[in-house]
Amino acid sequence: MLPERAAVPWEIDTGFAFQLGPRPLNPPWLNPHDMEKRVRARIDEARAARTADYLRELADTPVEEREAKKRGQEEHEDTIRAIEEEELSVESARLRAIREAREENWPRERITVYGSLLMTGASSNANSLEGFATQTQQPVGQHVSFSPRIGIESEPVRNLIATRVGSYLEPSRFEAGTARQHFTFGGDVRLFQFSPWGIFGDQIWRVTVAADLAPRYQNFGIGIGAWH
Repeated sequence: MLPERAAVPWEIDTGFAFQLGPRPLNPPWLNPHDMEKRVRARIDEARAARTADYLRELADTPVEEREAKKRGQEEHEDTIRAIEEEELSVESARLRAIREAREENWPRERITVYGSLLMTGASSNANSLEGFATQTQQPVGQHVSFSPRIGIESEPVRNLIATRVGSYLEPSRFEAGTARQHFTFGGDVRLFQFSPWGIFGDQIWRVTVAADLAPRYQNFGIGIGAWH
């Protein structure tokens, strides 16, 4: 028996998130570029206006004096641009401080509940990979399957430890198979700021551990990421 094609069934995943506690759920992100747009636009307009003025001045300058005039204009422009860049740097730092204060002033106390339902469509005349390997007929995916999932996340130690626990039902795609319940848990631990050669800025890091346990199944993970 040789397979004619590989088929991926359709999937629909619906879910919700509900948060208890004073911390807002999914607060809007403040785009630094949008916040700095006003001052950047003003500087760009001023530079365009100065360029037009320089060109008019050069046009009114005698030919033999234009080279010296142009050098003077370039030196003048370099000086003004240095001042503008310093102004932009100061303004960027001020706006960054506003964003950081916004984050710091938010309370961190919360309990977030997540839930979802994954629906997987049927696959007509499909045989399992095990059936292909053993050259036996093992129909799979003959009916739509449903996988409900639930999870809870919190931060028991403020700005230091975040924990998660959850469960989901893994349906069997085999005709004679039975579903099995999974129990999942994990957490994040805040580490420290680390930025070799400054490439990560002032990023604070975290270590993440996770586990997924079920009958005849175990999966463990560990990772490094950004702490928010």
